[in-house]
Amino acid sequence: MKLKSFSTILIVIILLSSCISCYTKTPVREEKKADVSIKTTQTEIEEIERPDVSLKYSVPYNENLFTISCMFCLTYSDEEVLSDWENHSSKEEREEFKKFFPKFFEFFNNPLRKKIKEDLNKIDPKTIEKIKSDPTLKTFNSFSIKLGLMEDAIKLSKDEFLNKYELIKEFYEEANIHDLYLRYKDDFEKELEKHRKILPETIKAIRDYLRLEEPEENEIVYAMNFLDINFGAYYSRDPDKTYIYSKFDPYYTALTHEYIDTVVEPILFTYENYKLFNKYKELM
Repeated sequence: MKLKSFSTILIVIILLSSCISCYTKTPVREEKKADVSIKTTQTEIEEIERPDVSLKYSVPYNENLFTISCMFCLTYSDEEVLSDWENHSSKEEREEFKKFFPKFFEFFNNPLRKKIKEDLNKIDPKTIEKIKSDPTLKTFNSFSIKLGLMEDAIKLSKDEFLNKYELIKEFYEEANIHDLYLRYKDDFEKELEKHRKILPETIKAIRDYLRLEEPEENEIVYAMNFLDINFGAYYSRDPDKTYIYSKFDPYYTALTHEYIDTVVEPILFTYENYKLFNKYKELM
């Protein structure tokens, strides 16, 4: 009898111990407020929902931009561009580039661009030769001249713009650019509409990647020279606007590069940061 009672007590003790052990290992889940502290792992960082970016932006198109786009287009031929590319790359490099970036080569066969070039080639050969050989126009390859032209093309009225640049005015009149502009305006707008749709998405993706939670304060003005693949890309600022100027950019690499510059350069080029950069630049 005593043995049976002892066995019963032992079993009860074991069961109680098991319950206590289970309770300590799996406490009751409590409702907790969301943790707003800084996350420490890449997985946790990626899971944070990013705020929407309220972006003011425009992709302008006007007669001034069309005029200088046509002029840049006439300063070289497609054959010259491709030949230069072949002279500065191996066959393997070119094949790899074509494989991964096929849209760059759509540029040369774009129907709208081909029509505009055909019309431009009907201009008096003397005018075209003057554009190619004029010393002033050759400076269009420099950063400062192109940047100034693009800024003026957006900010100035047509009359102000043409009166400021004698060579451009002469070209505008001799090439009858006004008629070409009106003829292709609707088609040009359709091409640029693609960029108007992708621009806010691109800016938001960049700001998300850089962990920038505050919205972009400046209006982004993106001026693209659809006719040119050899132009480059630049940016400039006004107090409340950021201007990005780009060549034909099917993968938005120029837009991305220039926008990141607008974010990084003000941080880098403070006096103290500039000294640090110069001190350690050899390590980069």
